[in-house]
Amino acid sequence: EDSETRLTETQSNELIELIRTLLPPIGGSNHTNVLNEVMLKTYGYHLNPYTSKETITNLLRLHSKALEKGIDVPKMNDHELRSKLNQYNVAAGPVINYTRAIYQRKLLEAINNENSEGADDEIDDDEDDFHTPPIPDDGIVTRSGKTFLYHAQ
Repeated sequence: EDSETRLTETQSNELIELIRTLLPPIGGSNHTNVLNEVMLKTYGYHLNPYTSKETITNLLRLHSKALEKGIDVPKMNDHELRSKLNQYNVAAGPVINYTRAIYQRKLLEAINNENSEGADDEIDDDEDDFHTPPIPDDGIVTRSGKTFLYHAQ
């Protein structure tokens, strides 16, 4: 098993070096983000195209921590992944292609007791941003020009 891991790491390092030589020099953070994304994909993770830079960095860090604990999440088959999720008290349905990436991420979070979402992924729940406008006394005029009167009871 160690030879497989070393081979994967060697291939990963060679791929990263190849990418470094092929990519034009760009702003440091974007270049690093591309390399981190390639590393995660090389390890076997499936990433959403809209995954934030911070989330990619967090996933890479959580993956490294899980490896230190002897758990290689992307190498798990569906049954092993679901069993490990249950072991960490994470509710899991069937593991299929669509849910695999979600469950891998949840397992990494559970193993390390940390959240993988970056600040860019969080939804700002500010209730003050949206208010329903009051209904005018003379009714509501639709696009077709019809007027509906509203009578509060």
